[in-house]
Formats: sequence, structure tokens, C-alpha cells
Amino acid sequence: MRLIILTFILCSITLAQRHHIAVEFSEAVDWGTASDVNNYTVFDAALNEIPVLNVWQANDSVYAVVVNFLDYKGNYSIRVENVKDLAGNWINENNSAWFDFDGYDINEQKPYLIIK
Repeated sequence: MRLIILTFILCSITLAQRHHIAVEFSEAVDWGTASDVNNYTVFDAALNEIPVLNVWQANDSVYAVVVNFLDYKGNYSIRVENVKDLAGNWINENNSAWFDFDGYDINEQKPYLIIK
């Protein structure tokens, strides 16, 4: 008997607009776990936690994480945990990424970060 363990990863993040961080997963995820604000932690450059106010679904693999405020030209980190895919596999540990907020308007090109 062979045991196969399947996991998935946080694929990318982009800034959707001011106060929203678009989190893209490598595959479709379970809405119940992906929409839970307690599964996301945002930090500023000094590692102060920024409260996550809401999470809403853009599609099966992209969720918008809503925070109160991001400073222009600020450097931030987001950590995602306790999210599972549609098959019930939990996200890999240590899914976090640093990103810069450059004050992009929603109609402008956004920064894009791939996490492997």
C-alpha cells in the first residue's frame, strides 16, 4: 500500500485596490476555510499585525483580503493558513509573502508575486 500526500500552495498575491489584497491559490479552494478572516494575517514592515476586516471570493481560487489601510510605499507581509482545497487537502505550511503597496489605482497594472 502506497500513501500519496497531495498539498497545494499559495500561488500569488496582487493588490486588487487600496485596502484589498487579492490572494490567488494554485487551485480552487474550499469557500468555508478560504473566507475565514482568521486564516489570514497581514503585517507591516515592523511586523505589527494589521487586522483583516473581511475576505470575499472573486472566483474559485482568488479571494480578496480586506484591511483597513495600507500606507503608500509601504512594505507588507501576508500569511495564509488553515485553508483547504476542494479535495480536502490543507494548504502547505509557511505560506507567506512580502509585497509593496505602491498606491496603484484599480485600473492600473498591479504588482504580481509568485510564491513557490
